[in-house]
Amino acid sequence: MSFLRALMCALASGLLISTPAAQEIVPLVEQGNPIPGVGSVNFVRNLIVNDEGVWVVAAQANAPMAVDYSILRFGFPALNEGDPVVEPAGATVRMNGSNGAPRMRMDDQGRFYWALTLTGPPVTGATNQGIYWNTRLIAQKGVPIGAPGFPSEATWTSFSMFDRLGEDRLIVAGAADLTPGIPDLNQTAILEYTLGDFGEVLSTRGVIVRGDGLPAVPGETFLRIHPSNGFRALEANAAGEFIWAAQTEEGSQHILLGTEIVLASTNVPIPSPNPALDGRTFSNFENVEVGLNDFGDYAFTAELNGAGDELLETTNTILFRNGEGYVQEGDAFAGLSGGVIHEFGAGPVYVANSRDLFWVANLRNALSEENRAYMRNREVLIRKGRTTVDDREVTE
Repeated sequence: MSFLRALMCALASGLLISTPAAQEIVPLVEQGNPIPGVGSVNFVRNLIVNDEGVWVVAAQANAPMAVDYSILRFGFPALNEGDPVVEPAGATVRMNGSNGAPRMRMDDQGRFYWALTLTGPPVTGATNQGIYWNTRLIAQKGVPIGAPGFPSEATWTSFSMFDRLGEDRLIVAGAADLTPGIPDLNQTAILEYTLGDFGEVLSTRGVIVRGDGLPAVPGETFLRIHPSNGFRALEANAAGEFIWAAQTEEGSQHILLGTEIVLASTNVPIPSPNPALDGRTFSNFENVEVGLNDFGDYAFTAELNGAGDELLETTNTILFRNGEGYVQEGDAFAGLSGGVIHEFGAGPVYVANSRDLFWVANLRNALSEENRAYMRNREVLIRKGRTTVDDREVTE
């Protein structure tokens, strides 16, 4: 069993709320499982679980038909590649390749929010992406944004990330053409959509776009959002807050809560209570992973300055939690059996409402077949090469 599939099984089988003594890893979807009307599971590419325990996976399929992906809810197809969407009329969902799984969110009623790639007669390369509520369109690439203060012809050119913001809003980040008629001048933008009970867009407003002043940092101008390595660089919660990483025109990088609260900045001393960092500073948030729960507890990954110092170079990556260094490169825990923390970028960071912190560690001082662990706080839940699920060893 691959490490990713074991990690997903752990998340969906109740580990988010279980005690260490009661934890159990239960396979939910496995390679070879049948997909009704499609074929069988080849790979599991994505997973979401809501607070009611409803789990959904994006499965890459071995299919006799031209269906590369199926979105499975409790193991049954909720959406297949090739299914139609409501808008634009005649368009269908396209999911293919190892990176074809859509980015997904789900509310407690089991309604989907996702970024879908489109195909079909009405779709062109300029209009082939959309943000959807189930299969109802919220925002589409190449279609006027329609937000107050934006040019009437301003359009999205790509979507990079999104999340549910409170109960009835969606925050969407990406690139937008805000200067129609000037080729190739795309600008980073974050917008907020307020939705009705059936996913209809009630209002749209700009949160921040490139060139705006950054309220949290007077005198600095917003340039862009820092992307992550395919997991989460922006996360929102039920309280209507969101955490993200921004770079300014002046060259600074910041971890922000909304647009008005700075949680961390590069190249300034990390404040107490962090004496172990001995005056070190954050170098960058360029590969950041962020987490935020509904109570405002947060976590993020970062790089520390220390190049040129052999000792510091082996302690350069850090996982920060609520203003304190929580785990740092070079740390060792009993469950790692001699392995030490190396990097944090192999998986997302989740802060549960139980205030437990879930994260993935790449390890050094470990055999290559044992060099990754899925952690809850400082406890090992799954160890590559050591954990077994149904008598099968977890592997890469």
